Amino acid sequence: MPLPSPTSKPDFDTRLGLMRRYVDALRQAVAHEQDAFIEDLQSLGAAKHYLTTSMLCCLDLANRIIAVRGLPLARAPMEVFSILLDAGHLEPEMVDDLHQMDALRYRITQIYWDVDDVEVHTIARRGLPVYDRYLDRLASLWPAEVAEGAA
Repeated sequence: MPLPSPTSKPDFDTRLGLMRRYVDALRQAVAHEQDAFIEDLQSLGAAKHYLTTSMLCCLDLANRIIAVRGLPLARAPMEVFSILLDAGHLEPEMVDDLHQMDALRYRITQIYWDVDDVEVHTIARRGLPVYDRYLDRLASLWPAEVAEGAA
């Protein structure tokens, strides 16, 4: 069976739906007040997992929008947000927030021994509305002229 095109609208919509599920799970994980959150290892672990997974989805979905719109390709993962900013598709404040969340994702996965649990709670909670706006924005960026099946 052939792999779906990176510019397949149904594949993009599936991934967008998955990210919405991950963001909802992150929302549940950080629903506790900070002290209770830090004491609850399951909530802390879930928050780290869903923050990381959601951020990876952000990068993947941005790359798909970049491809389907014919924008310059990113040389490094975090460049995708700047490319969408330069093309007028994201606001500077959103890009700053996404960069901060991606920096935390990097620390969680690469420097796991030096991650402040309070920072996880704070950034995850502050990032929830950013994720929501980002998902809505990306959903609106799929070009209408691109066929449902492929680019």
